[in-house]
Amino acid sequence: MRFMPSVLAASVAVILSSTPTISMAADLEGATLSEVAPAAIERAFYIRGDFGYADNRIGAFSQEDVIYNGGGFVREDFGDAPYVGAGIGVRLARWLRIDLTGEYRFSANVEAIDHLDLTLEDPDGHFTASTTYSGKHTAFVGLANVYLDLPKWHTITPYIGAGAGFARNRFSVFNTSSAGSFEDFATGDIEHEITTGTAGSKASTSFAWALMAGAVIDLDYNTKLDIGYRYVNLGSSLAV
Repeated sequence: MRFMPSVLAASVAVILSSTPTISMAADLEGATLSEVAPAAIERAFYIRGDFGYADNRIGAFSQEDVIYNGGGFVREDFGDAPYVGAGIGVRLARWLRIDLTGEYRFSANVEAIDHLDLTLEDPDGHFTASTTYSGKHTAFVGLANVYLDLPKWHTITPYIGAGAGFARNRFSVFNTSSAGSFEDFATGDIEHEITTGTAGSKASTSFAWALMAGAVIDLDYNTKLDIGYRYVNLGSSLAV
């Protein structure tokens, strides 16, 4: 089975800034900090702590044997989960900042059910089967992000941004349960079979990307609250 996860996440971050770098032109020489024009204060390094809750969505489930024989999935579910993270960054200008972030996404339930309905010629009969897949998904995501800050309103600065990096997706506690039946057209007999299976943990690393929007609220001179909404694509399919 393969699935491609994606995430819609609401996040909150606390940003602690260092003292901004002050760029002074020749005609500002000798001026005090309070006399420096706002445009002259630009670069500042910062650290951030993040927490949020992910509304996980499944991009696609697939199972090669089922798809090849004309079947498909009748249920796909990817449970929601919290996450925590941290990062370091730098403000390059009043309207531009970049940072590097890492986050851990806690365990989320993943479940899918497929169905296959097939008329056979050899042996001559009708075959139906359904398999339930269940497991747990966790991930570590690392991103390099860039943000464009929009005009400030009082203490609130709206922003938009994008990021790219990697996701280490792990799938564990994986179980399957299959129920099938075969009706023999020649004899009229119907056979039923139930099977179960388990698999060990598997992980894969994929390219990941993100789009985000939100607002930064000034709490004091060096502390800001970032409340945002983000779409994260956790990468290519994970086979289990």
